[in-house]
Amino acid sequence: MKCPACNKQLQTKKLEGMEVEICKGGCGGLWLDRTEYKKVDNQTESIGQELLNIERDENITINHGKRLCPKCNNIVLMRRFSSVKREIEIDKCPYCGGYWLDGGELGRIRHLFDNEKDKGSATTKYLNNFQAKALAKNDDKQNQMNADSNTISRLFRLLSPY
Repeated sequence: MKCPACNKQLQTKKLEGMEVEICKGGCGGLWLDRTEYKKVDNQTESIGQELLNIERDENITINHGKRLCPKCNNIVLMRRFSSVKREIEIDKCPYCGGYWLDGGELGRIRHLFDNEKDKGSATTKYLNNFQAKALAKNDDKQNQMNADSNTISRLFRLLSPY
């Protein structure tokens, strides 16, 4: 597999029943299958510790534009936030569900939350805020529709004396 960020050949690293592709000596990024990401994204998980310091070349040219999935080849990776904090963008393949993390991103992701409870609390807070905003928009729309209905009613009463 080729690195989607610097086009260097990825190397396979075996970790506790997982095979992760890393860009050792290149950009320092890593490719995780869809189930592997959840096994390494929390700082309390020891398995991800070995992936925090991948050897990289600071002078390598990195592609920051559209990237192709290293597994599927012709599928463009989609950018998405790694968590509800919306601080770190990662690449995900819409076809196979794999994740590409640029060099250093895993360490930043692992330090967003102290534990799973904090991650769950942040998610709940985000969803509650999202729901409150959606309800407020619906109230605004309903108020506007009521105002529009009243205006149309008055217009019809003006035009029709009966």
